Amino acid sequence: MVLASSDMHVPRFSDQFLEAMQKETEEAMPQILLLAGDVVNKGDPSALGDFLDRLGSFYRGPLVACQGNEEYEETFDDVLRATSGKIRWLIDELETFDLGGEKLAVFGTKGVLERPTYWQRTHIKEIWSIRREQIRTTRESLEKLRNTKADVKIVLSHYSPTKATMIGEREKMWPEMGYPGFEEELARGGFDAWVHGHIHKGTVESVKVGEVQVYNVAFPARKKPVWVFRSR
Repeated sequence: MVLASSDMHVPRFSDQFLEAMQKETEEAMPQILLLAGDVVNKGDPSALGDFLDRLGSFYRGPLVACQGNEEYEETFDDVLRATSGKIRWLIDELETFDLGGEKLAVFGTKGVLERPTYWQRTHIKEIWSIRREQIRTTRESLEKLRNTKADVKIVLSHYSPTKATMIGEREKMWPEMGYPGFEEELARGGFDAWVHGHIHKGTVESVKVGEVQVYNVAFPARKKPVWVFRSR
């Protein structure tokens, strides 16, 4: 029972998300909620306390998140402090969770862009070499995920691993929304699903690439959390 969402940009979409989330929990309580980045808006965690208190009033399961582009590096320590004990952030990390006797392995990462943004290209020294290293380490982590013993294996990233879920956005901007080079990893399989956000205008909720189901769970696109697994 895995539910996922992203891009709440708290407090921008707080009310709409909480209303939709409460409706989902009334119909079926998820065992875990995955958040694919951009939980906060423009690096500001000041509204997270109220948001998490309201969420915790009807959902008491684990919250697992990856970093999005609006979880700014320079304020991320503030985000960690604001969510301490409430959100488990996976920053290029693999962790296994026990869901009522079934093992769920999640690899969390911000992900990679095919082309760094203009801001990144002009403000981050050696951004292209950093990107190459991100691709290399992500591929290594995907191999670790494949070799992990678990009933369900999920990749949780902010950026998309395939052009198939970018449809709905301007095509000229697709290189700054994800890294389609990971379609090779999807084709290889070895894990069950790849959950991502970031694609606010994406019209495709889910698509199968090889044997892996890919989900765009960005809240501005979906208007509700997305069920990744209801049962096994």
